[in-house]
Amino acid sequence: MLPYTEEDLSSIFLAELPLSYAKKKVLISRIPLKKLLSLKRQSILSSICEKDTATFLIQEREKFDTKRKTDQYGKHEVRVIRLLDKAYPKLLKEIPDPPFCLFIKGDIPFQERCISVVGSRKMTPYGKEMTQRLVCDLVSFDVCIISGLALGIDGVAHTETLNQEGKTIAVIASGLDHISPTTHLTLAQEIVRHGGCIMTERPLGVQPTPESFPVRNRIIAGLSQGVVVVEGERKSGTQITAGWAASYGRDVFAIPGPVTSPLSEAPHLLIKDGAKLIENGIDVAEEFGWERTHTFHKDSTLLSILAERNGIQFNEIAKATGLPEDVLAQKLTLFELEGIISRKGNLFIATKKRKE
Repeated sequence: MLPYTEEDLSSIFLAELPLSYAKKKVLISRIPLKKLLSLKRQSILSSICEKDTATFLIQEREKFDTKRKTDQYGKHEVRVIRLLDKAYPKLLKEIPDPPFCLFIKGDIPFQERCISVVGSRKMTPYGKEMTQRLVCDLVSFDVCIISGLALGIDGVAHTETLNQEGKTIAVIASGLDHISPTTHLTLAQEIVRHGGCIMTERPLGVQPTPESFPVRNRIIAGLSQGVVVVEGERKSGTQITAGWAASYGRDVFAIPGPVTSPLSEAPHLLIKDGAKLIENGIDVAEEFGWERTHTFHKDSTLLSILAERNGIQFNEIAKATGLPEDVLAQKLTLFELEGIISRKGNLFIATKKRKE
């Protein structure tokens, strides 16, 4: 069970208070967070001008069971990261309305390069393919992929990151005990198992509501240096996330789609409004001046198979490695770009030894 400090428990208490962000901001400007649970009644009354708010705070505090909360959050292995903690994501701290605290399952990847990938829940095969290509490229530049764990583009972005052995953060609109959709519970577990995390500003027990998703989207935008929109309708959460990013001064990228598709409306409108048109993740990397940092020890089995044979066909490689065909195709393309392999007809040939 994780140890929780008094400040951690005060953060949980603050998150559970049914008050607006603005009121909570005023509250902790008058009472230090670490004293929220220990300050004497009279001190609270004298610190808060609004008597109703002060009385409400005292009443809620009396109902707050620290032992039960410690057990509850410990059971779910929830980490509490406060705004002033060193572990709090630097980029998120820079937005005008950062969460007072974050509830984390797993570990926040300490990568300087972070890109959010968002799009429609009702993705097309084109949208899926473009997301896979985009993420494959970005991971080769050591980019942490951020998305919202939703069906469609979000799920593909997280899954492809794991396929490429990268790190990803899923930002949800509920408590960590109400991960949605339930079909992505296994995906959430895999994200954590592979060194990423599930992140939320919502305390345990809170279920997602339609109103919570747009608020959540500001975190997705705030965590990253840029947001890539793959598919989305004219009025959608995708548009909202891109709007947050633009308001924070972050770069907005969009992948164009067929003009006949309703899911091309959001990216096309964004491009008209100044978003950068891209075709792949390399375009994003070039915009930031990033160099590829892919290390090949992660693909040792694949590279060993290529090195052992003086030319091998795609279907033979797939059978020997057990990799899905789409994942294998992306890895081979990456190796070819790096000069690790070459093609001769339908054969793949290792051109130089793997770098350790």
